[in-house]
Amino acid sequence: MLTILNILLISIGVGMDTFAVCLCKGFLNKNLSLYKIFLISFCFGIFHIIMPSLGSFLGDFFRIWIQKADHWFAFIILSFIGIKMIYESLKDNEETNINNEISLKTIFFLSFALSIDAFAVGITLPFLKLPLIISIISMGFTIFLLSILGIFLGKKLGDHLGNHLDKKAEIFGGLILLFIGLKILLEHINS
Repeated sequence: MLTILNILLISIGVGMDTFAVCLCKGFLNKNLSLYKIFLISFCFGIFHIIMPSLGSFLGDFFRIWIQKADHWFAFIILSFIGIKMIYESLKDNEETNINNEISLKTIFFLSFALSIDAFAVGITLPFLKLPLIISIISMGFTIFLLSILGIFLGKKLGDHLGNHLDKKAEIFGGLILLFIGLKILLEHINS
């Protein structure tokens, strides 16, 4: 029972950044189709299966290098996307927020950036003596569900707050990505 609880807690912990990003994406993209919601959630979930699998597989070989650089990758990618969101929301162009679709490239980069921590967690799984396959599948499935939940909650918030807050929400979403990137960087620097 304790093993299952540990796996669930690790999965939820790894997924909280993804949940926050999905919440913002749902708020900013109230017209997302079910297909796009599934695609985003599926990509986030798959990356959270692939990255810890790679982490576990490459574990000892890359541990020192990964621990020195993973936070920088996440910080740079999340900061870039966050700054881009803020910049686009501040542009004086009426088209900026009319169709705030999420491109496949953005989904890919967010999936990668948000799953870098899962890579590091994958390295630790053998040392935690948790069942590897169950842990990795749990992570992917939990992130998939948290992504769907985040997007739907964001859409509901957007429906209640109306369209006039889109620019502010996009700035807020960009700031959240910057905050998450900075948090990842500072956690690794201070540890």
